[in-house]
Amino acid sequence: MSPSTQPFGSISDILQALKEGDATVSDVLARHESAIDQLDRNGPVLNSVLALAPERQEQARALERQGPDPDRPLFGAPILIKDNLVTAGALPTTGGSLALAEWRPNEDAPAVAGLREAGALVFGKTNLSEWANFRSTRSTSGWSSIGGQTRNPHVLNRNPSGSSSGSGAAVSAGLCIGAVGTETDGSISSPASVNGIVGVKPTVGLVSRRGIIPISHRQDTAGPMTRSVRDAALMLAAMAGPDPDDPATERIPEGFDLRLERHLGTADLAGLRIGAMASPNWLVPQAKPVYAAALELLRQLGARMVEDLEADGADWGAQEQLALKTEFRMGLEFFLAQQKVEPPFRTLDELIEFNRRHADDVMPLFGQELVVDSAKTDPADPAYAQAVEDLARLCRDEYLLHLLDGHNLDAVVAPTCNPATVVDHLHGTRMTGSFFSPAAVAGFPHVTVPMGLVRHLPIGLSFVGRPFSEPMLLRVADCFERNLDLSIEPQFIDSLEVWPQSSG
Repeated sequence: MSPSTQPFGSISDILQALKEGDATVSDVLARHESAIDQLDRNGPVLNSVLALAPERQEQARALERQGPDPDRPLFGAPILIKDNLVTAGALPTTGGSLALAEWRPNEDAPAVAGLREAGALVFGKTNLSEWANFRSTRSTSGWSSIGGQTRNPHVLNRNPSGSSSGSGAAVSAGLCIGAVGTETDGSISSPASVNGIVGVKPTVGLVSRRGIIPISHRQDTAGPMTRSVRDAALMLAAMAGPDPDDPATERIPEGFDLRLERHLGTADLAGLRIGAMASPNWLVPQAKPVYAAALELLRQLGARMVEDLEADGADWGAQEQLALKTEFRMGLEFFLAQQKVEPPFRTLDELIEFNRRHADDVMPLFGQELVVDSAKTDPADPAYAQAVEDLARLCRDEYLLHLLDGHNLDAVVAPTCNPATVVDHLHGTRMTGSFFSPAAVAGFPHVTVPMGLVRHLPIGLSFVGRPFSEPMLLRVADCFERNLDLSIEPQFIDSLEVWPQSSG
């Protein structure tokens, strides 16, 4: 792509070009459409963008008539939305499922409405792991029956991770300036890490959950995925805030400063006490020096480091599976019942039957055993209440608060997860180690920032804090990012197994 067609690097770049008359909103849109055509639909065929909004050019012209406004900090910024958030306009909201292929709710989730109010150009939807990766224990992250397999732009045969896989790949490849992801357990943090971008999984309740096709009311949240901490702060500020129809947002502290970008730009981390998890056994050996260098940078920036922390928390996998299965049925059927535009089905049993009738198209790679199990659950079962109680104790009290309060920490840092594994449609995706589950299950905030590369594959550094500590976490992550000064650009390598021969 020539410089005149190259997508912009940041929201600030876009605003400056618009204010100085070097580009129009239509120009900005055209550049990103060109990138999608060259990289997503042709060239390496990333397959990260499900659809572009038919009304996008009209929206761009409407923004041009209005002109930049200091009260609209995302003016002209082209944003893509993970296709499990409802959106106004002509695009369907599918959750990646053929069962919802023609469903058009024509209503914005509050997170999306906030982006539009801040001046963003919401111009399309991204692919995702079907039903946000809650269909089968053998699923492949980044695959949906409506969108196929998303590819990692760094190494094309590697998994983009899930379930916000399309959002992560699209941001990494410059197909948009930012994207919205959602997380129940790792679905913002993991794709951000393996695609080499910034991801923010907010405190549950900072961003309204309304309008997200749900898995778990305890753990679900939307969050920004961008190429810089500053852009993530600008997006999160627009997405966040109280919603009278979401009781979780009542927990936002009085006086919480939503002008998140004002907390950025600090010169050092003096006065902050940061706990560093010991290099985990699951971390691949090549990533260990990358993590050690990241911790050294935090020390040089003046943070008081408490190192080699360990948490011997009991395994909570069984409790989480029981809780999520129960909440998926409750949440999805409640969500469908509340919709103003009639969805094609109302119950989990109807979805299961649709999938069975269309098995050749819906289930060519893996089944729907999680959905089937969910349909059998009963929220009145005492085992569900016990599982929820156990999860709060194990993840919140005995893990994160044990670390944060026990060592008087402002934040905990750790590697986010291992580099991307090879796409495997036979066995499905196997996570080989991560740090994102405690914050996800506890509902605590989590910011991941690129910290380096392992054989051309990105790896992220996680910052986790107490509920509603996003201003501090973003401040720390921004300071780390600016001083690391790391540039990670995808190389679109076919396969590491043939690198470098395939590149000549």
